[in-house]
Amino acid sequence: MATTVVIAAPASGHPGDAFKEEFKKIGISELTFGGCAIVFEIISLAIWISTYLLYTSAPGIYCGIWFCVCGGLAIGSYKQANQCNVVGGMVLAILSLFGCLGMIYYESYLIYLVTAAARGFHFLVIMHILLDICAIGMFVSACIHISICAKASRGG
Repeated sequence: MATTVVIAAPASGHPGDAFKEEFKKIGISELTFGGCAIVFEIISLAIWISTYLLYTSAPGIYCGIWFCVCGGLAIGSYKQANQCNVVGGMVLAILSLFGCLGMIYYESYLIYLVTAAARGFHFLVIMHILLDICAIGMFVSACIHISICAKASRGG
């Protein structure tokens, strides 16, 4: 009796190639949230300096830059999904989670501080609410990026 042996060709490419569209979408959202956080924080700093002659730390700028780098790695994974882009993006997304949590706490505190100092509503409250929304969006995007990278690194 004759036995037929079929040899399958090895799969070409990285397992992350199946997630290219997801990497593109999450990269765009991370770049958008990071860019908005940078712009809102610069406007907020300008208002702080002109109104109170105070300079506050700017987590929106630091986290925004960090998140733009993370989004750039996601776009890099979209263009060429190799192990370096996928794992590097996952590590940066994990680290950016901590920055997002700190930013959420800090911006929430500043909303309270500005409301108490101004004894009512002030334009800075809107800026810090927008920064808080950006931080929450960055947190959610980072969680999604981590899950996509985890699926892509193990092959689905």
